[in-house]
Amino acid sequence: MVSSEEKKYIDKVIKLLLRPEASKIALAILEKNDATEEWLTKRTDMKLSVVRKILYDMYELGLVDFRRERDEKTSWYIYHINFKFENFNKVVIDRLRYILERKLKLRLKYELSHSFYECPKHKKLFTESEALQLNYICPYEDCGEVMLQRSNQHIIDKLTKYIGIIEKILDLTEEKKNK
Repeated sequence: MVSSEEKKYIDKVIKLLLRPEASKIALAILEKNDATEEWLTKRTDMKLSVVRKILYDMYELGLVDFRRERDEKTSWYIYHINFKFENFNKVVIDRLRYILERKLKLRLKYELSHSFYECPKHKKLFTESEALQLNYICPYEDCGEVMLQRSNQHIIDKLTKYIGIIEKILDLTEEKKNK
């Protein structure tokens, strides 16, 4: 049985990993292990096609498992879905690694290697090479304002902070795993 705290955690993570509707399906599967697609559509008030799409996405992440059996009356397959708790934390850790390497570190590298200019009137942002091509003059609506250099230090500081937090989380999980 899953505690209410665990359900809240799973709900939040599924919403972030997939989409809000997916958490309804995950929580429904947690309610009834060995849930069927039909039961899930009734329980969540979603179309069968949406339920199947979300289940496929959850399966791709390794969050659910299917067991197939044939209905003797209709000869159609009935799929029974189970939530895979043992893979849940691994999926979260893998996603954190992806965000760290493919999003945050790349963005930090971009922010560190570029200077930015901004039109004081329109607040439109340009890289230094774009501003240079425009002779540091705003091209919009015959504006003609001279662009001003804008500091991106606050973005660099935030990215550095988030990278530190995620690296700390990943280090702690590695330590726990090695014990």
